[in-house]
Amino acid sequence: MRRKGRCSVVFVVITSLGTLVLHGAEFYVATNGNDVTGDGSAAAPFRTFDKAHSVMAAGDDIFVGPGVHATNRLRITKSGTANNPIVVAPVPGARPVLDMLWRDEPCVLIYGRHVVVEGLELRNSSNMCARLHGESNVLRRCIAHHAVSHGIMTSGTNNVIEGCEVYLTVLENAARGANAGWGSGVKVFYGAKNSVIVSNVVYHNYGEGICVTRGMGAVVRQNVSYDNYSVLIYVDNSYEVVVEKNHCYSLGHSGFTREGRMAAGIALAEEQYSGWGAQLRDVRVINNVVCFADRGFIYYGSDVAGGGLSNVVVAYNTFWGSSNTAISVEYQGGKLGGSYIANNIVQQPAGAVAWVDDRYVGKAGLKLFHNFWVGMRPADWRNCNGPGDRTGSVAFVREPVVTDAYSFVIAEGSAPCGGATNIFGVREDYAGVARPAIPRTHDMGAFQAIPEGGAVLGGVLWVLVKLRRC
Repeated sequence: MRRKGRCSVVFVVITSLGTLVLHGAEFYVATNGNDVTGDGSAAAPFRTFDKAHSVMAAGDDIFVGPGVHATNRLRITKSGTANNPIVVAPVPGARPVLDMLWRDEPCVLIYGRHVVVEGLELRNSSNMCARLHGESNVLRRCIAHHAVSHGIMTSGTNNVIEGCEVYLTVLENAARGANAGWGSGVKVFYGAKNSVIVSNVVYHNYGEGICVTRGMGAVVRQNVSYDNYSVLIYVDNSYEVVVEKNHCYSLGHSGFTREGRMAAGIALAEEQYSGWGAQLRDVRVINNVVCFADRGFIYYGSDVAGGGLSNVVVAYNTFWGSSNTAISVEYQGGKLGGSYIANNIVQQPAGAVAWVDDRYVGKAGLKLFHNFWVGMRPADWRNCNGPGDRTGSVAFVREPVVTDAYSFVIAEGSAPCGGATNIFGVREDYAGVARPAIPRTHDMGAFQAIPEGGAVLGGVLWVLVKLRRC
């Protein structure tokens, strides 16, 4: 007998391994629905997500009608499966709004497994917009804004935050007090394992843009983070983290500054957390474009005994136009080894391209080499020169524009071409263009070069590459 509300056909595929269910029931939630008289069909929808949750099962879909769903929190404790996830999505063509009217609870809270939530606008929470516990859950193509705490947080396993827009969160820090604490627009939090933060746009938040805090495995890829408070992408006391192909920048007039200074671009540190210790290690910062931030890359040091850089690779990045030192590295000797800064293009208008703490001199734990320092070698050169370095000017295929990462593509024949060392296993650049397999033929910076004479054609080709990867 068909369960009440099961208004869709259940499609199946018969395989040699048995029956695989591809689609379950469809339930509808609408602002004019009724939990008492409705059966969850399109013609008689439910009013609340709680009612839909009470009757749903693995493989079911919840379709959300248009309009403002005031104080109608989406809380899912049930689970789908890898082949039959629970999916919550708008009715085609709609952009539903979940508005908590400043109640102290998230708009979306997921505890189950294999749950996909997409296409919702989440706003006005005195808590956060969304939190993913559980395992193998996905939040994608959502807009999250106006939250007192974080924008979107994951503290589960194998969770994905993809294609979301996050702004005006961490409002608790809007006053920007000197001793205030703050959260993040997108946060990988304690307990999170193997998180994926991909293709999000994060801006105008009163905390870090994207932050991995005590994360255990995370990928932060192809995001745009700009004009957030303090740091645009921050890896704090976490391990096995990849930060790649992100575009970070500051415009300088947004008001989202810290004591008058723009946010740092990509930052690492080891803050103190009870019982956690010093676990910053195995971090790869690869193929990023960071422009016009306070600093391009900075390691703030460690607040924890025994801390330090351990197996950190900062390579193939373009750091451009920093208002402070483009690369800054504090010293912490408790956990020092196997860290490299190489194959980057580094520019700072005043010539302050890098500052590396004097205490690294004579230590084998941090090595810099094959970097391109734009301009003349400055008089206060600080422990950053190494084998294979180059200096001078860079020719781009067109004039760099802060908001367009692709304007930092170098022209063929420019001084950074062929200057990188191929030892880090990086197979492609920011745009997904292959870096040659032949040793020592990689170009410095986030992009492989394209012909200067073919700038117009090259620009079209790069746009096509960009669109292909979006």
